[in-house]
Amino acid sequence: MQSYTTYKQLIAKTVILSLLSSLAIAFLYGIYIKKRAIDDLARIDARKTSRMAFEALYSAMEKGWSKKELDAIIVRLNKVEPNMRINAYRSPIVAALFGDRSQDEQIRAHDPMVASAMKGNEILTGDEEIRYLYPIVVRQECIACHTNAHVGDINGVIDVRFPVANLKISLTTMINSFIIFFVFFTIVIFAILYFRLNALLVQPLKQFITLIQEIINKNDMAKRVSLKTKILEVKNIENYFNKMLDSIQDYYEKLQELSDRDYLTGLYNRRKFEEFLGYEIKRSLRHHHQFTILMIDLDNFKYINDTYGHASGDLVLKEVTQIFGSNLRNADILARLGGDEFAVLLPETPYVNGFAVVEKLRSRLEATPISLMFDQITLTASFGIAEYPDQGENIESLLTGSDLAMYKAKRAGKNTIARADQSDQEMAAEIQKKRGIPPPCN
Repeated sequence: MQSYTTYKQLIAKTVILSLLSSLAIAFLYGIYIKKRAIDDLARIDARKTSRMAFEALYSAMEKGWSKKELDAIIVRLNKVEPNMRINAYRSPIVAALFGDRSQDEQIRAHDPMVASAMKGNEILTGDEEIRYLYPIVVRQECIACHTNAHVGDINGVIDVRFPVANLKISLTTMINSFIIFFVFFTIVIFAILYFRLNALLVQPLKQFITLIQEIINKNDMAKRVSLKTKILEVKNIENYFNKMLDSIQDYYEKLQELSDRDYLTGLYNRRKFEEFLGYEIKRSLRHHHQFTILMIDLDNFKYINDTYGHASGDLVLKEVTQIFGSNLRNADILARLGGDEFAVLLPETPYVNGFAVVEKLRSRLEATPISLMFDQITLTASFGIAEYPDQGENIESLLTGSDLAMYKAKRAGKNTIARADQSDQEMAAEIQKKRGIPPPCN
């Protein structure tokens, strides 16, 4: 079973996801700032410190101070910043002219970084503790004292070590870093909100609108909405909309049934019967076969209504419907045109076969007593037959022909069967008058 979330839960999840994302970004950005401090700021700070140490030593050397006095200067420099250690190592060129120190010789021999710096390479290394090796390059003014050196040679190396925590980040750097982080964080938050709301809200609603348009355009009340969503509110919209469609479809089917069928007997009404008749005419034209329609009018039905009441008359109509329906084929169409008038469409049935069906209906109706209150009555009907295409090639002519035949049966004494004759103009005029059709001008 699929689980759903609410918009409240969605917002909470989005906020938590955004918070976690921002923390992750802040952590990664912190690592980046730390690396930048090591790569850039440490180099700048260490170079400044090394330069200051060199200038202090150079100033002392210009005054001709001894090695002990120079070492004392280094000790004092280290006291200025307790967490920073500064050392200075002589190169072989200086050692050859002014004498070497044992620790310098050992360092040059066993410390590869110092050895590399003696070749003129500036070195910055370390994670928790920064070590910066600054090679002292011989300048033109140095040659006066260092007579065995040339411009560009290395006179020594200043070794500066200090912890990363001692790095000083400028205010500009901090502000710029914060702005960059804030902008990036805002973009990430809006991106998360956009994609999540688009996937969980906008897309389901667009899909919902598309399905509604399809239902409206195709008038397909059987179609139902199915949304791909995990949001409970959206799922509720889907469920309630489908329930509304169920209700609309039920009302639509009931209205359709009411527009097609007689409310009392459940038989097709005149409109639907004429629709079936038109369809059968087209089918008969296509396949070149005949068919027959019957017009039926109950005899003396007014007497039943006047004697027993209209409720009893309605009961009789239902009983007649049952008698006729049980003696017709499944393909035959039985309709109530109104009052006590019925019609039957017999597809692919020529006149001879149609007459046999009519005789069967007439005899069964006459032979079937109908219980009415404390009485049993026997009912008869007058039947008119019209055959396609002999009695008509369209709906109006077939209905007129079958009506003519039914009236002929009435005039012949009722409980009889008659076939219309197209030459019977007097009967045709009577039918047209009944239907409200003005007679043709002479």
